Amino acid sequence: MPICNHCGVEIEKAQAYCPLCCFPIEGETSRPDDGLDNLSMEIKDSTPSQKRWFWGLITLLALGSLAIVAAVDLAYDMSVTWSRYPLISIGYLWCAITLVLYLRKRVFLLLLSETACLGLYFWIFNLFTPLKPWFFSLFVPIYLMVFVFFEFTRLLAQKLKLTIIGILAVSMINLSLFLLALELTLNRHLYNRLFISWSLIVFACILTLTTSFLFIQKKYGIEENNLRKRFHV
Repeated sequence: MPICNHCGVEIEKAQAYCPLCCFPIEGETSRPDDGLDNLSMEIKDSTPSQKRWFWGLITLLALGSLAIVAAVDLAYDMSVTWSRYPLISIGYLWCAITLVLYLRKRVFLLLLSETACLGLYFWIFNLFTPLKPWFFSLFVPIYLMVFVFFEFTRLLAQKLKLTIIGILAVSMINLSLFLLALELTLNRHLYNRLFISWSLIVFACILTLTTSFLFIQKKYGIEENNLRKRFHV
């Protein structure tokens, strides 16, 4: 199978141009009319492929975090107690990232979906908390935290021009910090004092997973270019 001399991607014999970098295959000097159509179709198809790959990676990390948190809680007294809160939070963040990934070009629909997702998150959260007024003392601070952490991640990725791996690492670290702030807010509302317990365990788990992933990426040179070559995106 031919290999592109420009980026190293394997190319089908019938292709005149590389599907990744659009560099002409050796021996081809002009682009046929049908080749232009095929190239346009390949470029359009690459975006859904990239979305599916990134969504799959986010889902894998979310499932791993859920499994670790649930296992720690079950190992303590064979019941689900404190882990309900981080499990719900991780599920919400997974839904929020999925909506941004697939609806980012439909701003109005994205805002409606994110609002509905956030409302469902707090409705489920309220099922596991004492029945007393909590909107201004709990919902508003958490909503502001979500906005701040999301904007911080976006601005950091934009200013530093982070790759997919960098954005993923920053998002996971911000997730762990968000859960710490979330438990502090919950404990202040429920017990009128500040302390942390389960969020510290989740913070350690997520930080360990993220640093391990970055170490492997650094050690074995798993860079974005290599990922693009492997997945043809």
